[in-house]
Amino acid sequence: MEVVINLLSSILSSNPNTTTIDLEFSQLANIEPLLSYLNQFKFLKGLSLHGNRLNELPDDLSMLPNLEELDLTNNVIQKV
Repeated sequence: MEVVINLLSSILSSNPNTTTIDLEFSQLANIEPLLSYLNQFKFLKGLSLHGNRLNELPDDLSMLPNLEELDLTNNVIQKV
């Protein structure tokens, strides 16, 4: 998780206007701790979480109001 947080911090400092973020195959089981970081990307429209170990989504994704595309393929999500 720390590696992903460092990556997000680096992206934010170098390009705060990022519209897409690719976190494919990051071995994430839970994205809840990342929401406060993702929320800082005010123009984020696409988020790829393909190939992780997610088994559920956070209760509230409304903190990502501009998100249009969310790739959750190849996870183990059991409830939405």
